[in-house]
Amino acid sequence: MPVEFRLLGGVEALRDGVPVDLGPARQRCVLAALLVEPSAAVPADRLIERVWADRAPQRVRGALHSHLTRLRRALPGVPIPHGPGGYVLRVDEEAVDLHRFRALVRQARTAPDDDAAVLFEQATGLWRGEPFGDLDTPWLTAVRAGLERERVAAELDHADLELRRGGHAGLIAPLTARAARHPLDERLAAQLVLALYRAGRRADALEHHRRTRELLAEELGVDPNPHLVELHRRVLASDPRLTDPVPRQLPAAPGLFTGRTAELAALDVPAPVLVISGAGGIGKTWLALHWAHGQRFPDGKLFVDLRGFDPSGEPLDPSTALRGFLDALGVPPAAVPPDQDARAGLYRSLLVERRMVIVLDNARDSAQVVPLLPGASASTVVVTSRDRLIGLTTGHGARSVVLDVLSEEDSRVLLARRLGAERVVDPEVVTWCGGSPLALALVAGQAAEHPEFPLTAPDEGDLSTVLSWSYDALPPEHASAFRLLGSAPGPDIGVAAAAVLTGRPESVLRALERVSLLARHSPGRYRMHDLVRRYARELPDPDRPAALARLLEHYTRTARAARAPLDPEPSPLPLEPEGTFADDTAALRWFDAEHQCLLAALDEADDLTAWHLAWTLHPFLFRRGHHRWHADSWRRGLEAAERLGNRRVLAMAHQLHGYACSAVGKLDESLEHLERALELAGERRFEGHVRLCLAGTRSLRGEKAPAAAHATEAVAIFREVGDRVWEALALNAAGWAAAELGDHRRAAEYCSAGLVLAREDGNRYGEAAALDSLGLLAQASGAEADAIGHYREALGLYRELGAARSEAATVERLRGLGSTD
Repeated sequence: MPVEFRLLGGVEALRDGVPVDLGPARQRCVLAALLVEPSAAVPADRLIERVWADRAPQRVRGALHSHLTRLRRALPGVPIPHGPGGYVLRVDEEAVDLHRFRALVRQARTAPDDDAAVLFEQATGLWRGEPFGDLDTPWLTAVRAGLERERVAAELDHADLELRRGGHAGLIAPLTARAARHPLDERLAAQLVLALYRAGRRADALEHHRRTRELLAEELGVDPNPHLVELHRRVLASDPRLTDPVPRQLPAAPGLFTGRTAELAALDVPAPVLVISGAGGIGKTWLALHWAHGQRFPDGKLFVDLRGFDPSGEPLDPSTALRGFLDALGVPPAAVPPDQDARAGLYRSLLVERRMVIVLDNARDSAQVVPLLPGASASTVVVTSRDRLIGLTTGHGARSVVLDVLSEEDSRVLLARRLGAERVVDPEVVTWCGGSPLALALVAGQAAEHPEFPLTAPDEGDLSTVLSWSYDALPPEHASAFRLLGSAPGPDIGVAAAAVLTGRPESVLRALERVSLLARHSPGRYRMHDLVRRYARELPDPDRPAALARLLEHYTRTARAARAPLDPEPSPLPLEPEGTFADDTAALRWFDAEHQCLLAALDEADDLTAWHLAWTLHPFLFRRGHHRWHADSWRRGLEAAERLGNRRVLAMAHQLHGYACSAVGKLDESLEHLERALELAGERRFEGHVRLCLAGTRSLRGEKAPAAAHATEAVAIFREVGDRVWEALALNAAGWAAAELGDHRRAAEYCSAGLVLAREDGNRYGEAAALDSLGLLAQASGAEADAIGHYREALGLYRELGAARSEAATVERLRGLGSTD
């Protein structure tokens, strides 16, 4: 039964989640003094000093012995032996929250930004209060102060990370609270000034700088440091560079990189495009990441896996890759063009004066890469591919670096670094691996996992033989998990999904990772090299259909639970949720991690499951602006609905597919599906939703009168059925349509009525939408002060709701009026 120890709050121990009685304060102090250095010998004199300081009783050693005896009884299975160096509490550091905190922070400081954000959240989430709670000795007080400094440093690093990622809006409240506790911390002050400025609150940013400057002068008699002074100057000047995030998307650098001296030298020679080509498993990605991490690119580092040879699905569409890059470069979702050429043009414009590295991993061909080249820029593109991509060399001036196998000497060094110098390796093993880094990693992983096996080469074979050797040595439950993981839809898999698929805990995934059959690429997520995946998929397994069915059910039911905070609309088909999500932030975080797996699952699913997946994904894909995936998911959802034989389900599929088509500019197709949905509508409320969508599509087609007719009919329908929430939204749409017809008086009446209705019902999204429309009407009539007032109110509501797309559009309108605070 595992025991978990907590120090970041009161001193506690939990066995299988149940608190253990640790006795009085002095006894808990003894435990804390040992847990700060787990598995290290602590002499008795040092323990006595830590626990009693200068107040030790006359027979203090006897008292210490009694406390230790009672702790051993309270914690059976947790050894506390006494040896020559002192007392040792033998426990894995992972079992102590203090040491987990430190390990997570260390990992976060070297991880890619998205992974680091999760790690920092996990680290700070371990804190429950003051370290050691109510225990109070001079030694504990000193340790407590040091831990608080560690916590503050981690929080500051996390805030810097979130500012880089564009998360300034969510930082203002916590940074303000921290600044109140630490008013003289200049790094913290700079973070809050920057967050306020990026949120459009320039006056507040300047005011916080003024207060900090005055406090520094009064309390310490010093001026702000040069960084804070420079930041103040740039805020005064409204320097546009302050609002540009610096993306850092590179995965972690390979820890055991070996050799490749000539290839690294070739990459160091300046060139706009570098193509690293070579066979699968030859180490192309490792070389690209090792080189890119070692170079200074002050404006950021972008990375995308183009999945050119992934056996689990199609190569990544360049338009999707561009969308990810534009997100990383700070483009608001509402401002991302739906068309690939327009996205590429915006991407190139943003990179004109930047010096960045863009790593395009695992490219299928030149056509997949060309839209992602930045054009006239100081940036460097690194492409990896199994193809030499001659088109990039001849048409875009790329330099080719062809990767061959490692030399025997480098192969020996790599094995020695993986296994340790004391492990005897048959020289023929090195020769037999043929210099393939993947083969060497598999052999080393197998040898490290089974040190009792002789490390000798088979008589013959290739990479498949290496894989079979690793596979054949797996315990049955690990072998079963390996086979099933190879068939998982999507580019990777999370721990919870893997447990459903394989029926095994994460310890099995870690065991597969140790033998290099699986890789953990971010906290809680694993993936396979495509060659390993292909091998696993080809292994027969009678349990595979049932396992995939379990996984698809898990994805569908969890997605149903995650959809609820985003859109409470009931499903037309019954579907029980799995788990709960506290709010839309938690739901969006889950969808962000899992949506590519859910989209891939659509191709594996039966019709009922495919419908459910498309329906549960709908609000996430809409809110994130993933329009192409939105349309693709509903194409599959519509195919499923046509075979399910449910009129309401089919009508909804036509409606939502039509809506998604309008977002990607397929207006004729959108109109066709929406008209079909209107024919199938058997319920008035649903007809109102279809007419709202038709109003939007007709407006985009320039058909102003039909758009207005559909919007006003939607108002009448929602009023008739008593749906005040959607009536308010329909009134806003009718106002927009009237404004397009030039009838600004009627437009204002509609929008004002929608605003009143939304406010009466506490419909904050409807209120924000109406305010935004009233702002547009005021702006069109020349009443700029009124427009700014409406926009600011709408912006505050959108921020409260986390409606990023709408917020971005309103911010752009305010900027158009010259207002940023």
